[in-house]
Amino acid sequence: MRNSLKLPVLMLATALNMFTASYAVADSKAKFSPRDLDAYYEKSGVDLTQYNSILLGELGLDNVRVLPPPWIADADKSPERWQLTEADMQWLRKSYREAMEAEISGNGGYPIVDQLGEGVLILDINMIYLMPYARKGEEVETRGFGTMLVQAQLRDGVTAELLGVYEVKQEVGSEYQQNTRLNNENSLRELFKAWGARMRGIMDSKRLD
Repeated sequence: MRNSLKLPVLMLATALNMFTASYAVADSKAKFSPRDLDAYYEKSGVDLTQYNSILLGELGLDNVRVLPPPWIADADKSPERWQLTEADMQWLRKSYREAMEAEISGNGGYPIVDQLGEGVLILDINMIYLMPYARKGEEVETRGFGTMLVQAQLRDGVTAELLGVYEVKQEVGSEYQQNTRLNNENSLRELFKAWGARMRGIMDSKRLD
């Protein structure tokens, strides 16, 4: 049964576990603990059961830093060799939105809205840095695509009050694969799907008796 039980702040922390543990994205059923979180802020006494839709912000890439892995020689660490192109950022934002919307709202889920209002939870995710394990076009095999540091914010949809801020270092993929655009895009797409599935599961679980 659905209820309006007041949730302690620990439950708010759990809600962010859909992306906040350093886990291999291939294992979408991994177990988590709130201790996996790097919580910068949590509002005390937040009740997530009052939210029944999500305003999903654009994936934040404006200030992302693309870092070479530590084993790369100095001559190959030039920022020009590792930067995201405009096309890369467009693909990331498009794939993020498509995957998150499908997982959160599909099959009778929670509507993704574009207006603030009663019952709306604002979710913003920003990429702080991205560390690919190989440059685009480099013919090597890597274990997954790389790692990233992401930050998430939750806000109330009426007041825009900040409910929580979290950061985590995240693996992107876990299987050994050729460094091809297709493989890398598939790893990132699966990561976005896992985030959406986690958020959907948390929204469901907070309303079950």
